[in-house]
Amino acid sequence: MDCERSDGGEGGEAEVEDEFACAGMLRGSLASLHGTVERIFRVTFGIGDDDLSMDNNGQIWLKLRGRSNDVKSAKLFVKGLVNQEEQQELSYPGALHCIFSGARGLFMDCLTKSTSAHIVVGSTGFLLISGLAEPVVRAYSLITDMVERYEGTQSRRSETTDRGMGETLDSRRAFKSLVENWEDKHILDLLVLPALVKEILLELVIESGAWIKP
Repeated sequence: MDCERSDGGEGGEAEVEDEFACAGMLRGSLASLHGTVERIFRVTFGIGDDDLSMDNNGQIWLKLRGRSNDVKSAKLFVKGLVNQEEQQELSYPGALHCIFSGARGLFMDCLTKSTSAHIVVGSTGFLLISGLAEPVVRAYSLITDMVERYEGTQSRRSETTDRGMGETLDSRRAFKSLVENWEDKHILDLLVLPALVKEILLELVIESGAWIKP
């Protein structure tokens, strides 16, 4: 059973409070990801306390509060953690590892918020994507598109194309500024990514509202 309550939000966007139930045995798993949910989706995430929140079926109530779209995305993510409808393993070229481990997790956070799928680096070159079926398909498709764009640029490098082909000065500066704000050991690998891959990453960051300094 789900219930939702709406109030006025900032900037005219409705703020909602959404409550739904899950099995009490999952409290520990949800608690371990509490901070992740709040950070990525910019919501307040409440997990029912002790026996007071548990109903006769051994379920606990979860509460999400924030802007409407953020709550909807967070709810899909949390329900995916609870239900695990789908799991997919996806391989990627080693040169793209900087995306999933660099910029202090910025791009992984944006991928998660954009798709509502749970994405984990299993080992270098492999991702495990899990959650509800639709978010998993969305994440798999988005990352596959990124991999194909990268591999396409590599196959053309011996011809007339180089890594900067098609990259405007503005987009190059924007991406450079972004990764420098979140500087870590992967910064050089990120800066030499093909323009077509940078384009996807910039779009993800902008759409997720994460274009801020750390």
